[in-house]
Amino acid sequence: MDYTTKKILIVDLGSSSIRFFLMDENRVMTLVSIAKLDTEKLKGNIVTIDAGPLQNIILDHMSNITNTEKNVCAVAITNQRASTIVYDKTLRPLEKAISWQDFRSVGRCMALSMESDIHLAPNHSATKIETLLNLIDKKRDNSANYKVGTLDNYIAAVLSEGHLHVSDLSNASLTGLIKRNTCQYDPDILKQLNIPFEILPDLVDSIRIIGYATALPGSPPIAAILGDQQASLIGQGCIDPLQMKATFGTGAMVDINTGTVSRYQDLLGPHGCTEIVAYKTPEACTYAIEAIGLSAGSVMDWLCHNLRLINDPAETDEIARKAGGNGGVCFVPAQQGLGTPIWDFGAKGIITGIGPSTDKAEIIRAVLEGIANSGVDLIDAAMAEAGTQDNSLPISVDGGMTANNSFLQLLADLAYRPVHVAHSREATAYGAGLAALVAIGHYNNLKEATAGLKPSKIIDPTKKLDRQRWLEARSKAEKNVPALSAIKFH
Repeated sequence: MDYTTKKILIVDLGSSSIRFFLMDENRVMTLVSIAKLDTEKLKGNIVTIDAGPLQNIILDHMSNITNTEKNVCAVAITNQRASTIVYDKTLRPLEKAISWQDFRSVGRCMALSMESDIHLAPNHSATKIETLLNLIDKKRDNSANYKVGTLDNYIAAVLSEGHLHVSDLSNASLTGLIKRNTCQYDPDILKQLNIPFEILPDLVDSIRIIGYATALPGSPPIAAILGDQQASLIGQGCIDPLQMKATFGTGAMVDINTGTVSRYQDLLGPHGCTEIVAYKTPEACTYAIEAIGLSAGSVMDWLCHNLRLINDPAETDEIARKAGGNGGVCFVPAQQGLGTPIWDFGAKGIITGIGPSTDKAEIIRAVLEGIANSGVDLIDAAMAEAGTQDNSLPISVDGGMTANNSFLQLLADLAYRPVHVAHSREATAYGAGLAALVAIGHYNNLKEATAGLKPSKIIDPTKKLDRQRWLEARSKAEKNVPALSAIKFH
């Protein structure tokens, strides 16, 4: 087939929406359609996804696109990672999916660490799978009638009409079920959590043709499957060791490509980062160090919907710019606890320094500074983990918050390094599309596929902002719920 006149159809299942894109052979990507993802946040750190409509949403949107665009030659899948779903042979979800943001199993993770020396984090899929199985099949005597997987697995199953039960290594590395330094499931963890091996997906490469989307007109090949952060790493051209990117979406993630040698023996490194599979090709497995922030864009939604200080997150840019400063106010975004480098699930978000003259603009400015300061925590930790402290190394950024120029300037000034805004704000989908172009042979490798990509804009630091007051405020946010703060995964 002549792929040079063809297009890649990309499905990007994020934390709040499902987006569908087309990318042509010249790496031009267009958003074609979007659907809302119904996520519900309940008390007790419970966050669920209504998976019932997912099958129809995926098939309706992608079928419409392939019926209209007759030159779709391949499909790429990228998705929020670690969110977990269980479904039957008809692809009907048997329970609401458990989101990556769901931390109900924190206590279970702590017990496993203390009792069995199995170290799992609550953002991993492992204990989410156990939770779902306990709901539908507590005795595990009905496992022949259902399958379990992450959302990449479910999308591939839907597109292949149930023929594919697969997950790529970039997603699988976030399940907590993969044996360290291997590409295989860990039998000890499966036994401890009573997870039947036969319900789990086959592990496949991230970048190669792994099957066909027979549910779509023309049955295009599925040519790439990538977790969202790993796809973003590719989409921002970070394919060489020590290249670094940050994504500021619902949460915040900083990832540094570390090459083809696994460096870790433990769940977390000394600076609170974890090692993930960046992507797997038939030739090699590439790794990355990841620093995780639990709150970023979600704080903007909190300002909007909970505090009602703003009508739209976009308003914060101009408000913060006009404020001129924070008036001594500090904000620590820890509504879901603190991730890298501290990993304190008992931390709580706090605001300090409020006085009689404090106004809305100063609070909003402090909130943006707080998210940027948390981002610097991630950058510093990931760089220390990777063994470099090169302040000239730019940080490439994507995600919804990159539309906020005040935030970008604060990030550059607090990190005191150049901030490169990604070629595409939708770097996750963009990276998945590039990977698929490699898989179908349009490019020989990722180096060729990402050649010449330039940032959409560069923000240089204008001054070095002091972080000391914010770090002092962060210390006050820690250990507010001692039982949760005691949970460690080192």
